[in-house]
Amino acid sequence: MNPVNEDRLERLCDLLELKRGARVIDIGCGKGEMLIRLAEKYRIKGVGVDKSPYCIREAAERKRKRVPRTDLRFLEMDGAQYKIENGESSDLAMCIGAAWIYGGYTNTIKALRE
Repeated sequence: MNPVNEDRLERLCDLLELKRGARVIDIGCGKGEMLIRLAEKYRIKGVGVDKSPYCIREAAERKRKRVPRTDLRFLEMDGAQYKIENGESSDLAMCIGAAWIYGGYTNTIKALRE
């Protein structure tokens, strides 16, 4: 389901150079592949949001199999409705291939900055 090919996805993960424990939010996470890869590589803490119950179940199963001890959560909801909990900021907020959630790229950038 990822709109980025395998080589570019790996390159993107490498370029991020996240610190261990970095907080990451993925809006429109699909089956959670990006968060899981970042957890494998950097041991990040993350939240994935997607409105598809099928995708959220699959993401949770992949997490259980690949990074069971990592602090990743997957929430079934409309990404545009997600609000950061407890006022915590994130080190990375992403919405790859799902800018439609916020009505286009400009609105997506504004929403993720918040």
